[in-house]
Amino acid sequence: MNYLRLLGGYMMRSQLTFSITAIALIFPLAFISCADNADNNSNTNTNQQAQAYTEQDFVSDPNLAAHPDRKVVVVHLEPETADESSNLTGEIGFDVIPFNYTAATNQTLCWEDPDADAAHVMKLLDSEGQELVSIGANEECVTVTLVPGRYEMHLIHDNKSDATVPLFIQPNVPSDQIASSQTSESANVKKLIATNKCVGCDLRYTLFDFTTLENCTVDNVGENDVATMDLNQSDMTGSTFKGFSVCNGLFYEVILKDATIIGGNFDATTFSASDLSNSTSTSVEFIDVDFSGASFENAIITDSDFFQAQFFPDQFNDNNPTIFNGATITNSNFQESFGLKLAVFWNTTLKDCDLTGLDLTENFLFGQTDLTGSNLTSTNLSNTIMADVIFDDVILEQANLSGFVCGQCSFTGANFEGANVQGINIDATGAIWTDGACVCQDASCSNC
Repeated sequence: MNYLRLLGGYMMRSQLTFSITAIALIFPLAFISCADNADNNSNTNTNQQAQAYTEQDFVSDPNLAAHPDRKVVVVHLEPETADESSNLTGEIGFDVIPFNYTAATNQTLCWEDPDADAAHVMKLLDSEGQELVSIGANEECVTVTLVPGRYEMHLIHDNKSDATVPLFIQPNVPSDQIASSQTSESANVKKLIATNKCVGCDLRYTLFDFTTLENCTVDNVGENDVATMDLNQSDMTGSTFKGFSVCNGLFYEVILKDATIIGGNFDATTFSASDLSNSTSTSVEFIDVDFSGASFENAIITDSDFFQAQFFPDQFNDNNPTIFNGATITNSNFQESFGLKLAVFWNTTLKDCDLTGLDLTENFLFGQTDLTGSNLTSTNLSNTIMADVIFDDVILEQANLSGFVCGQCSFTGANFEGANVQGINIDATGAIWTDGACVCQDASCSNC
């Protein structure tokens, strides 16, 4: 028997189970199933095969149909008040996803939404347009016998708010991951699905082009808001994120290698032990995000904001440090971030970045790193040792550099006005010294 479940904000994989999960914040729909069904087409994204379907895929290929035992389907269910441009399938206020069954299947459908008041509806229609099943969010599960053929799943917004509800439809949910409730067969379904989760999902090379959700900030997300999203241990290698907003998300041990993240924001979200190597982030707000033990190796980060982000070693993973080796970071903000001094920087570029006021006191920091044009005003580097670092045109005004040692480092154009340089050991040639006017003519700045 197949189980299909609509869940408010979560998807997981299992056998003979089909489920829809509504995450009213970022991905709320999940399908889960394992019948002998096969995709009739394979779409690609960034020259790789996408492991999830989006609504755009069905628009681009009218012959395409999802299958209960195959790829994840990501749906963004818009309300009737949404702009016409937000609608891709169906009409404003409801979406239509085609499904193809190649074998007779007993399909159980459930919709579990984290919002107890949600009244979204899912209807399953056969090829003749006859309604076979209608189920509302958080209602009892329904089982239907389906013969081979093409079906349409209609997802209808309750229009209680103007929020777009992202949904995952995920196949193959393990039977040991359904949460308890109900009786008999439905109880098994409950054990397989959890709300607000998509743990271990295969979302490689998928385009997540979310409608930006309003009022998604740390200050106004309450404990009862449908904001938390759990994508722990999911694989989103090569995926693209555009125009999104995630609050209080869980991205622990997520794989985002080669991912592209553009113009969105993550607030109070956990990326601990996640792999962002070779990823590209442009104009992204990572506000109060936990990157403990994450890897940014060879990543490219531009015009992004890490305000109050955390970069401590991951205490749950052998204290593995946050890694920036080989990363290129430009014009980005690290003000009031925590633990950056414990991260690993080797052969890293940190040009035109704001590290104002940070405590960077550490035995060794920034090896073979280019800090050209960055702002280290009032930064504490006392007794810190560095090697082969470029400080050209760096602002070091009012910085604490007592006992600071930097071997084979360049400070051309660096501004030391008002800095504490007691016991400093550097080649200051070309730097603007502590009076803010004198330019050093030699390593010891004897002329100043």
